[in-house]
Amino acid sequence: MAIEKKIYSSWAFKENESEKAHCNREIYKELCEKYKISRYKVENPDDYDIILDRTPGYNHSTYSVIKNNTELSQLELALICDDGNLCFGYTMQGSQFYIFED
Repeated sequence: MAIEKKIYSSWAFKENESEKAHCNREIYKELCEKYKISRYKVENPDDYDIILDRTPGYNHSTYSVIKNNTELSQLELALICDDGNLCFGYTMQGSQFYIFED
């Protein structure tokens, strides 16, 4: 059975997990082709559509969106923060993305 092409959050250890992982990677690849993304503060922010800042933590990372010149959804931005994965999901803490990691 084929699954719907959409972003899947918290897909690890669930039915069709490899298909869901593949779907997320494909959507992530499309977003990276469409937008110029930086994961670090940059000298020339005008050169980027999305600028993120990451703070590592225990089993998670917290991402601040420094710049977002897109109409992307919260879920699409979370996928970008987690490099196309989202296997353990995410939540928001205020305006920050809290990405669960292994």
